Amino acid sequence: MRGGGSRRAPLPIQPRRIATNASTNDVDSSDTADLDLPTISAAEQRLGRRTTPPRPRSDGPSTAATGAPRWFGLAGLLTILLVARSLLGSTALARTDPTMGLGSLILQLLTFLSVAYVGIFGALVGKRLQFGGLLSLLFTGIAALTLVSASLSGYVHPGIYATWEWLSLAGMLILAANLPHEARPGMLAVLLACLLSQSLGILLGEISHAFRGPDFRSALPVAMTAFPAIAILLLPYLMRMLLAAIQARMGISILLATMLLIVVAALTIPIPGIDPTWSEARQTAWQRIAESPWLGFGPGNDLAALTVNWPATSDQPPTPAQSFWLTLTLTVGIPATGLLLLVGLIPVLRAWRIPTAPTDHPETTISLALRREFTIAGMIGLLLGFVLAVTDLPTDSGKQIILRAGLIAAFRGLLWFGTFTLYESLELAIRPLARSLALGIVGVMGLLALQDASGSLAALTPVAVILGLLHGLPRAAATIPTDGIPAATTDGSASTTASNGVPRPGLLRRILSAAIVFPWWVGFLMLALIPASMSLGAMQRIRAEVIQKVMAEKRTWIELATPADKPLMAAGADNYLQRGLIQPLANAVYNDPSNAKLRQEHLRMLRERWDFKLAQAVYDPKGNSKILNDATQLGKLLGDRLAELQAIDQVSAETYELAFETWLHLAKNSKAKRPERFQLAEQALQEVIRRDPSRELSLRRDLLEVWFTVGDPDEQRIAYDQGITLLKRDHQAPGPRFRLKPDQRTTLLRRLGDPSPELLQAWLETGESAP
Repeated sequence: MRGGGSRRAPLPIQPRRIATNASTNDVDSSDTADLDLPTISAAEQRLGRRTTPPRPRSDGPSTAATGAPRWFGLAGLLTILLVARSLLGSTALARTDPTMGLGSLILQLLTFLSVAYVGIFGALVGKRLQFGGLLSLLFTGIAALTLVSASLSGYVHPGIYATWEWLSLAGMLILAANLPHEARPGMLAVLLACLLSQSLGILLGEISHAFRGPDFRSALPVAMTAFPAIAILLLPYLMRMLLAAIQARMGISILLATMLLIVVAALTIPIPGIDPTWSEARQTAWQRIAESPWLGFGPGNDLAALTVNWPATSDQPPTPAQSFWLTLTLTVGIPATGLLLLVGLIPVLRAWRIPTAPTDHPETTISLALRREFTIAGMIGLLLGFVLAVTDLPTDSGKQIILRAGLIAAFRGLLWFGTFTLYESLELAIRPLARSLALGIVGVMGLLALQDASGSLAALTPVAVILGLLHGLPRAAATIPTDGIPAATTDGSASTTASNGVPRPGLLRRILSAAIVFPWWVGFLMLALIPASMSLGAMQRIRAEVIQKVMAEKRTWIELATPADKPLMAAGADNYLQRGLIQPLANAVYNDPSNAKLRQEHLRMLRERWDFKLAQAVYDPKGNSKILNDATQLGKLLGDRLAELQAIDQVSAETYELAFETWLHLAKNSKAKRPERFQLAEQALQEVIRRDPSRELSLRRDLLEVWFTVGDPDEQRIAYDQGITLLKRDHQAPGPRFRLKPDQRTTLLRRLGDPSPELLQAWLETGESAP
């Protein structure tokens, strides 16, 4: 009303339920006699264009008038998670490096908290939580198989995080499945906005990489390997929108956006045959899958499994199979791969079962309240994603790298808001919408066969959201969800409802829904996020201190000090090493006991302190006996920690190579228990050879070097003969990976007395020394 009077809000329109015959899906004439239904042509039905007038946009949620409780803030929570996820880098479905950032784990925690919120809120207001049906059960089944495979593999730590990641995908599916019907078009617009802003980030990153050097790409917070999969996921939907809006003004913008996605996806999709290890990795992966087809070799152990059977004649080091499906089958087994294939197949079957009917219901327009929710959530998601991406950068990243990343994020934010504003008003009918999204899921599943597993989590997250949106779509035109109107049954009767006409589950069912989802975030916080944060903090401290440089400087100052000051300075350096570096690592190991990488760093620091104790005994003659006793206790502690490490990681050759180096180091620098330590080093060497045969000659050369240094005359004679045999084996090695490095070969020849070319040729032919 003009003139300053108050303006009454329009009454929300109550869509009338249209009953259909269950067998023929025809509209009942008794229910439609008073309706003026427009005529829909066959071409319009194929395009999915809306022929009915648009519903008026209201100032509030459409469910308010019906009395149906709506998930307060759910659309915003899901938007924040999706937008922040698009800004993070590529993340694999296993956490194998303790120096990896916590951005992905924080988003998983927010996912579990959101699911718990939805469950508790639903229990309070009397709305049953939708668990996503069979699809969420399939994701949970994959998580269970992942945990079982990890527990039987010999190294469980990566499997713990991979299990939580599969559960987080189920959580995203549950959140999307509980979205109100009116929020689904907006969520599709959010996905498109994330995708297009990500494409701009990739293009700007490529341009900056070409003109500013290679350092910028490491700071670009985009999932390069995941982008083609996400583009293919939404490309059919975008092209369907282009057909539906070709006569509108936005048709040109949709066409340009489609071309942009096709170009960027084509630039980032891997081309088979370019990588020299492409065929070798796949051939070796199939061989190893045949050896353990049901549960695989455990998450994160794919490279260790491939190393054992890697072709000896290959001049390339072992690399992971550049295929998500092969990696999943190799690590978790065929049953888990089959479950994930079912995840991609079920939406296709459901989409093609939706019949074509004159009552095919277009996605409703977005209310003003939801638009505000999406916009504010988009701002929060962009800010959260940028903060998490910057914190995940290496600690030594310069200010310029962070500034460039911020500029890219700013441009992407502008594009995100523009894209969302443009596409949130587009509508598609249910049948073409479901089919286009199902085709996108099939495209993702096919592309993952060519895509490395490093971007699998970033690619599968929007897939899980799409699956949740498809789960909420009606199976037929007569069962349109209205978030407040009871769905009609086949006989025309309504389901059991409360007094306000809204279906209300029983109290026990509501309590169980909340109880099931509540432990997710608590378990994840205690078993995954806190241990990972402790490990990351300790590792960053080690890397920032640069222990070798610091201790070298302290030793230099001790050497230059007067004899009276040396004992005090040596004690201070030892205290720094123990309290400043070793103790934080020990605390992290206590909180994250299954982390083999963390334990390896702890062992290296203990070995460094053992070396310093031997040097400290020289600096402090009066306290010599006590210092040597401390060194003896450290040697025993090293043996205990090595045994613990080998017990939790029986897969990686790196663990046993560290044990070999440690025992060899102790035998070289101390006469105590030297024969026993040589024997332990030989046992560790045999374990390394079992896991990586190409390391044998190089490590045996290190063993001979210690024998030449500290061995008695008899041991040196044995080392001399074995050195000649080692040269012959090096000459006959099946491939370059098995041979000695040039500097190792030169050092060995020097130990053997720099033989003449004739004598060396004789050694290479016979492998025996002259009598």
